[in-house]
Amino acid sequence: MMSMPDNTQSFLVEKLVTGTYRLSKTFDSRLPIIMPILNKLLRSITLVVKCIYDQVLFKAIFLFAFSTFSRVGELVTSKNAPNDNVLQLHDVSFSYVQGKAAEVLVCYRKFKHNVRGMPKTISFSHGTAMESAVVAMVQYLKVRPYYIPTEPLFCSVDATPLHRPDFDNILHKCLASCGLGSSRYKGHSFRKRSSN
Repeated sequence: MMSMPDNTQSFLVEKLVTGTYRLSKTFDSRLPIIMPILNKLLRSITLVVKCIYDQVLFKAIFLFAFSTFSRVGELVTSKNAPNDNVLQLHDVSFSYVQGKAAEVLVCYRKFKHNVRGMPKTISFSHGTAMESAVVAMVQYLKVRPYYIPTEPLFCSVDATPLHRPDFDNILHKCLASCGLGSSRYKGHSFRKRSSN
């Protein structure tokens, strides 16, 4: 239509439509991580995690997951899955306003239900959490070891990819520190807020 973009083909609209097709009467006991809970988790990181690098890493990944509706499996590696199934360092870039990072651009090349096999790009800005999602990513990338573009975006201090059990362990400790049960909140709870 007169060179207007077709918003029905946008990444988020496609995800929402795909999700509505999968609605069923099954009960999902997982609760969403909403803004007040995200803020509690961010505050708890410094209480639960002693390593400064890991504090920066987990603030960034919690805010990233919340801002992008990502599946944890898109961010951290699993035991038997290849490392290139998760977001890579080169999949993230920044847009700048007056020399300051204002927005994070994320290119998803591999994701669940990608029937077309085409990459999708989404973006997020500072957000309304107690800490800026953009600043958290900038701070993380400043301390992240090595800069090989084809490595997983999120890695441990020794430059090995962050593994799902490590992510789950810190999330569970943060939830416990906040008085929240890890039986009801999971990694998927960051994404679940998009369906509520």
